[in-house]
Amino acid sequence: MANSVLIIDDLGFYRNRVRNLLRRLGYVVYEADCGEEGCKLAQRVQPDVVLLDQVMPGCDGSETLGHLQEAGFVGRVIVLSPRPESADAQSLLDAGAHSVLPKAASAGRLEKELRRFFEAAAA
Repeated sequence: MANSVLIIDDLGFYRNRVRNLLRRLGYVVYEADCGEEGCKLAQRVQPDVVLLDQVMPGCDGSETLGHLQEAGFVGRVIVLSPRPESADAQSLLDAGAHSVLPKAASAGRLEKELRRFFEAAAA
């Protein structure tokens, strides 16, 4: 069975770009345009990885991560941050996110990070 990824991001063009990349790589891809919808979808489909935008209106990345954890989500969370070196991004790691990547990360870097997670899970 293919590995699954949920993209939670308020920017449709960004979700589209990442979705197309991930599908070409063979992943099953789900999408949500806000934290609330993403949490509901994560409970329903139980993706292996969530790609979580740090900066969203309403329920931002930090709140969404907390809701995912409260709901018992056990997959990995990769935060996509405009400033991955910031204290805000670090606080998401401290709160349980597995990794923080620059939102503008190259397709190759995102692919490498996902491959690393799935290889570790298979070991």
